[in-house]
Amino acid sequence: MPFTTKYDARKNTVFHRGTGDIVIEDIMSELKQLFQDYAGKHSVWDLRNADISKISSTNVSSSIPLVKANAKLKENTKTAWVTSRLCDFGLCRMTKMRSDSLPYKRRVFKTMAEALAWIDGTDEISDCHPRG
Repeated sequence: MPFTTKYDARKNTVFHRGTGDIVIEDIMSELKQLFQDYAGKHSVWDLRNADISKISSTNVSSSIPLVKANAKLKENTKTAWVTSRLCDFGLCRMTKMRSDSLPYKRRVFKTMAEALAWIDGTDEISDCHPRG
């Protein structure tokens, strides 16, 4: 399994830790589980030990209908993507931009500390530029 999923009730957050090669089918499967089992919860997608380079912009577009159809289940929550590779950061930013009309917040981060601070509401960091 390319993802390990854990729920932290104290933070009301689902953590999706990806490892190895990840393809769009892996993301779609994880999204379906998220919408089914964790409605109303924040999400952190930890992609620092994953390789998502096999996911194309066309793949991203194909995932948007599933996300939009279930968007109400994530209303008033936050989703953070954490990645250490610049190309993965760009793909996550593209995903965010293609889903800007959704009723929940999404950001991309280079460090877990920044992502958790944002999820916890202690920092309103901009994700316009990748950080060190």
